[in-house]
Amino acid sequence: MNLRPRPALPTALTWLLGGIVLAACSSSSRAPAPLTPGVHEISVRANPNNVLSAIVSFDAKDVTSARVLASGGGEDTATPVSTITDGRQEIVVLGLLPDTDYTLTLEYTLDGSTSRSDARAFRTGSLPHFLAERMNIFAVGTSSGGFNLTNFASPDASRHYVIAFDDQGRVRWYHYVPGNGAHAEQLPNGNYATFVGITTGFQNDPSGHFIEFTPGGEIVGRVQAPAPYLTDNHELLLTPADDGGWMTHYFSYDIRVTDTRSIGGHPDTNLAGHQIRRYRPDGTLDFLFDAWDHFSIEDWIEEPAVERTFPDGDFDHPNSLAFDLDGNYIVSWRNMAEVTKIDARTGEILWRFGGRNNQFQILDDPLYDPKGGFAFCGQHSVSILPNGNLLMFDNGLRHDPPESRAVEYELNVEDRTARMVWEFRHNPPLYTPFTGNADRLPNGNTIVGFAFMGAVVEVDPSGNVLWEAAITVDGLSSVHYRIKRIDSLYGQAR
Repeated sequence: MNLRPRPALPTALTWLLGGIVLAACSSSSRAPAPLTPGVHEISVRANPNNVLSAIVSFDAKDVTSARVLASGGGEDTATPVSTITDGRQEIVVLGLLPDTDYTLTLEYTLDGSTSRSDARAFRTGSLPHFLAERMNIFAVGTSSGGFNLTNFASPDASRHYVIAFDDQGRVRWYHYVPGNGAHAEQLPNGNYATFVGITTGFQNDPSGHFIEFTPGGEIVGRVQAPAPYLTDNHELLLTPADDGGWMTHYFSYDIRVTDTRSIGGHPDTNLAGHQIRRYRPDGTLDFLFDAWDHFSIEDWIEEPAVERTFPDGDFDHPNSLAFDLDGNYIVSWRNMAEVTKIDARTGEILWRFGGRNNQFQILDDPLYDPKGGFAFCGQHSVSILPNGNLLMFDNGLRHDPPESRAVEYELNVEDRTARMVWEFRHNPPLYTPFTGNADRLPNGNTIVGFAFMGAVVEVDPSGNVLWEAAITVDGLSSVHYRIKRIDSLYGQAR
C-alpha cells in the first residue's frame, strides 16, 4: 500500500479556517448575557399528574413574588402568591375544568410594583374514564364555599382516586393511586395524604402505608409502621414540632392469636389490637399507647355478634384520632362504642365516654337508651370543638330503628355529665353502618357525610340543609370513608 502525503492547504485558507475555529471556541465559552430584572422565557405545560392542572415555568431576576391568573370556563381564578428567588421557577395551577380553553397570565412584583406578562393559551385534557364516565356527583343548593375532599376506589380495587369537587358536583382536582386504598386528608403542611393497601383495620397487610404528595401530585413522603406492626388506614395527623418540622401521629396494629370463646368466638382467633404512635421529625418514636395494655376483648360490643365468631378481626377498631384543647388525644374506638381521652405524655386514660365502661351520665338525648346504656354506637369522626364540646358522627347501629346522625355533647368532666346540645338527623332518615363524618366549619355550619350511602350535606346551626350531594359509581351509591370540606386546593388557609 502506498501512502501519499496530503497536499498542504494554501496559507490564506489555513488562516481562514483557523479563524472560524477560534471564533466558534470563543462563542461557546462566552457566558450568557445576564438576565435583566423581571421574568423571561415563560412557558406553560400540562401537569402529568392531573389534567385539571397546568405548570407555568419562567426565569426570574430580582422578582420577589408571583402568582398565575387563570381565565376560562366562565371563571377567573388565581394561584396563591409565591415567594420567588432568582433562577428558573415553577408555579402549579390547580382547580381547572376539563376540556376547557384558558389564558394564563403571570403576575409578579418587581421593585415594589406589580406587572403582568403576556397571556399564554392552555387547554386542559379530559378526565380519566372512571371519573368522567363511571362516577357521577349530583349536587343541589349552595355551600359556604371551598371544595369537598374524598376518595373513591374502583369496584375491582385496582385503583383509587383522591378527588376534590365543588358545590356544583364538578371534579376540580384529583390524584390517581394504583391499587386499593382509602382515606383522603389535607395536611397542615399544605400536602395531601392517602392510604395505599387493602386493610380496613385488621387484615394482615404488611404492605399498607400512607403516601404524602404535593397539591401538584408529586409523592414526597411515606409513613409505615415498623415490622412486625401493621399500618392502620384510618388516620394520619401532623402537628408542629417544638424544634421545627412535623410530628407524625397514626394508628398501627399487631395480630395475636387470642382465645375469644368468652365472647362467642374461637380459641385461636387472629385478633388485631391497635397502638397510637407519635414520631418526631427525625423518625424517632416519641409516644406509644397500646390498646392491648388497657382494654380487653370483653369491651368489644359492636359489629353483629356473628362477626365475633370469624377467624380474624379486631376488638377495638380505632377510626379517628383528634386533640382536646389541652393537647391530649381523643380517640374513637368503633368496636367498643367508646370515645376515650388519653394523656399525650403519659398514656394515662383520663376519661371514657360510651361503651361498657361509660363514665358519663347522658342527658337530653332523645336517642339515648337507658336500658341498653347506649347513646351512640359505631361512631366515627370524633372531634373537640373550640368551645370544648364533643362532635361526632353517630352511625347508630343500636338505635331502634337504626339511624345515623351528627350529634354534639357538652361535656362536664368534673360532674361526669354529657348533655346533648345539638343533633342533625336527615329527613328522610339515613343509616350508614360504616364510615361517615361530621365536621364543624368556622362559620358554624356542619358538614355531615353519610359516606356509606354516598351522601353529604352542609347544614346550618338550626339544622337547615343548605347544600347536598349524592355520589354514585356505575349508578350505585358510592362508598367512601369521609367527605371533608377544604378551603383551598393549594393548602390549608385556616
